[in-house]
Amino acid sequence: MPAARELRVHISDKPGVLGQVSVVLREAGINIEGFAVWGGVARLFVSDTDRAQRLLDDEGFPCAVADVLRLHLPDEPGNLAEVAEVLGSAGINIDYAYTVTPEQPGEAAFILAVDPERAEDVLD
Repeated sequence: MPAARELRVHISDKPGVLGQVSVVLREAGINIEGFAVWGGVARLFVSDTDRAQRLLDDEGFPCAVADVLRLHLPDEPGNLAEVAEVLGSAGINIDYAYTVTPEQPGEAAFILAVDPERAEDVLD
């Protein structure tokens, strides 16, 4: 369960803005492996976080990088429930979560907005 880095991009809530962000990344050859958008923030899991941050900042899209947990589980019923129960029992809140491209066939992959170090300790 590796800790990972997520890009949080502040965007305005109007048509075409997510497209503009995506075009900047496409033109730089940066892959979006997962994303979620709400509350004026696009949370992006990309192939090159540092470069994406610089490019988007330069294009007028303020960014921040945050540590999150990238979790890979067998794609089977109940695995996410088990993780959520363990974290909850340890008093670790999942602020939000979204799926990302799995690395292996038969896998489910998630980004969990948690304290990655604490979460790794209880999930090991």
